[in-house]
Amino acid sequence: MNWEYVLYSSTMVLVLALVIYGVFIYQNVKMMKKSRTTWVKIQDSVEVGKKVLVNGMVGTVKAIDEEYLSVELAPNVVVKAAKYTVSKVFD
Repeated sequence: MNWEYVLYSSTMVLVLALVIYGVFIYQNVKMMKKSRTTWVKIQDSVEVGKKVLVNGMVGTVKAIDEEYLSVELAPNVVVKAAKYTVSKVFD
């Protein structure tokens, strides 16, 4: 058995595996960054009077605290929801 060939081939397999792993990690980080920026844009666009989607419920923002929103789902029906639960802001 030629040990140089075995050492060379195992090194090449290791390098190839590391390259594939690096590409996978790069794509994952890129996707996470895009998702994070989209989420930040949604959170920054929440204002009093806008319609929002909160946990599957659509309502109008009535008040904004540091961590919570008061959302009116129907006349005289106001719920308190965490800011991070807003998944969409309607214009």
